[in-house]
Amino acid sequence: MDICLLFASLSDWLSLGLWLTILQVAFGLGMVIFVHELGHFLVAKLCGVKCEKFYIGFDAPIKIGPWQLPRTLGKFRWGETEYGIGIIPLGGYVKMLGQDDNPANYQKEANRIKVGDQQDASADSSEHPDDSSPANEEREFQLDPRSYPAKPVPSRMMIISAGVIMNVIFAAIFATVAFRLGTTYTPCVIGNAIPGYSAWEFGLEPGDRIIQIGRNGTPNDQLRFLHDLQSKVLFSGANNEIEFLIRRGDEERWFTLRPTNSFGDSKDPPKIGVSPAYTNVLRSNVFDEHEDNDEQDSASADTATTIQPGDRVVAVNGQPFDDGLALQTLLARLSNDDLTLTVERKVDDGDELLETLDISVPHRPLRRLGLAMHTGPITGVRVGSPAHAAGLQKGDRIKSVNGQAIGDPMILPEQLRRLAGQQVDLEVLRDGERHSVQLTPIERSTTPLYRFDKAAPVAAEAIGVVYSVSGQVAAVAADSPAEKAGLQVDDEIVQVEFVPQKNDRQEGKLERRQTGSLDPVEVNVNSQNWPYVFARMQYIRPETTLKIMYRRKNGPAKTVTLAPVASEEWSWEDRGLVFESLSEPLQVGTWSQALVMGLEQTWDDLTKVFTVLRKIVTGGISPTNLGGPAMIVAVAGSEASQGWGRFLLFLTLLSANLAVINFLPIPVLDGGHMMFLTYEGVTGKPVNERLQFQLTLIGLALILMLMVFVIGLDIKRFAEWFL
Repeated sequence: MDICLLFASLSDWLSLGLWLTILQVAFGLGMVIFVHELGHFLVAKLCGVKCEKFYIGFDAPIKIGPWQLPRTLGKFRWGETEYGIGIIPLGGYVKMLGQDDNPANYQKEANRIKVGDQQDASADSSEHPDDSSPANEEREFQLDPRSYPAKPVPSRMMIISAGVIMNVIFAAIFATVAFRLGTTYTPCVIGNAIPGYSAWEFGLEPGDRIIQIGRNGTPNDQLRFLHDLQSKVLFSGANNEIEFLIRRGDEERWFTLRPTNSFGDSKDPPKIGVSPAYTNVLRSNVFDEHEDNDEQDSASADTATTIQPGDRVVAVNGQPFDDGLALQTLLARLSNDDLTLTVERKVDDGDELLETLDISVPHRPLRRLGLAMHTGPITGVRVGSPAHAAGLQKGDRIKSVNGQAIGDPMILPEQLRRLAGQQVDLEVLRDGERHSVQLTPIERSTTPLYRFDKAAPVAAEAIGVVYSVSGQVAAVAADSPAEKAGLQVDDEIVQVEFVPQKNDRQEGKLERRQTGSLDPVEVNVNSQNWPYVFARMQYIRPETTLKIMYRRKNGPAKTVTLAPVASEEWSWEDRGLVFESLSEPLQVGTWSQALVMGLEQTWDDLTKVFTVLRKIVTGGISPTNLGGPAMIVAVAGSEASQGWGRFLLFLTLLSANLAVINFLPIPVLDGGHMMFLTYEGVTGKPVNERLQFQLTLIGLALILMLMVFVIGLDIKRFAEWFL
């Protein structure tokens, strides 16, 4: 009947996990396609149309070299209809008599349903294969009464729209069942405000809870981080103000924030710069793969001395705490110390407590090259911070701290943090004049949230400023890797590439997991990408080196290879400990309440899809944020692993996607057929066959290009995890 595109604008990757989850995902995604095609099938039968095939997936022939793959995974005939599962799992179709979305079969289908003088029709068809020829235009034919084209326009419109209507109905059913059974959600409780974004600049704090978005509506403690907050910010667009009602303790206050793209990258979706709150349950440790280079030794390591996913941290260095926020505060205060984590570990997924373990987590020595870059201007000042109270402004340049030149700007945040509680004299350069500013740094409330964002500023959270760092060398430390390689003051860094020592698949795979990518990073005086390089350098494997391309006084580019060295004085604050996000239960008491919430969820998802499409067309959202089949399966696996409620809500969104996409006015899709039928209903005659054939080819080409594009995005996202 049509191409059921599995299409979604989702961006996140998690493994599918156990076979049970895989089967659950396959069943759920198949169900979304099944109900769509079932709608077409049932209404077609009701209207008296002969349905020759009902398929989930496409049974197209696939030949790879000398091997011919089977067209189906299974099929059977019941009555006049063949039912089956096609080998290509990208949608489904109902094949009706006289209707075929494949342009190559268009003329064959048109001739097959003509009844009357069959001999004359056959002879004329062989002489004039183009049915639009004058001879065929003059001949009168009767159509098979059970064929799709023989039905009146209203009946055909009902058949075409039935698939979309079924998707909308089942989206509401999925959501209703999810809310009645109960589900979990990530609440709009702030775990961290990301330096440089509006939430950080206007003073949102860890533990703040967003209870209303926009002045319309009423406060709601059950706003969801992804569905409500991120969607509203995404659809508002960059640089459009949004009002948020924030609860902080017993106080409620309105904040006006302006979402922005990631530091000027228009391809990234807009954000206000907040992360969800965390629990005290560990998800992973990104530094685990650093400890043992030999896989056999790593596999046989004593698991009692290493962190495992699911470990619940109950104390740090003997200090207990109450919740995830208190844990983050404690870790922030001990950011440079060796830690002893007291964890509770359970047997598999059971409830029986195995034991309480003490696990040592050493500090992470800072990796350095001996390069200090020029410190750029302040690009943001946090409201209510020491810097704000002291009158620091955007554009100021910090030159010294207590009379000492700041040296490496990447070390300045820790220098100021160690001075917490003490009055500090800063010398800043403003409009070419030097000013002295006195302030008192404060301790951080949570551990820093490091993000691999290019052009991200450096945050000195102890005083509440972010500032840029250029790619031009300001100083070279004596006896450092940089000095030994011959780098000098005023050299301009052009490009940095991370090179694993072992140039093999396994080493590259591990390195990509640690740093996100092995692609070279462009660095120059104005790019502000040096902090990005510096942060990535802290996560690389010990054997990895940096191939640095630099230029001296506009001369030719030169390349040196440097191996970072561990600092004896400074530590990297991030231990690589990743905690589970805070989740809360959501369940309603009656089916009527669940139905109301299910209808609201379905409407929200439908409007969300429309908004995304509109913003893609108008340039408000980059198409690179779309996801293809692999992304859909990945997100489905993630949601399925968190329970049926979460999975059913994902199917609600997917059903809404399928309904909206299929009703776009593109030939081959349901919306394209409705466009042709509307023309026929208004004018009283069908669209010219030749024109309809040409438009169908164009529509098919557009769909194929879209599929190639989103599959290409999936390959780019996930290939690094498997290569």
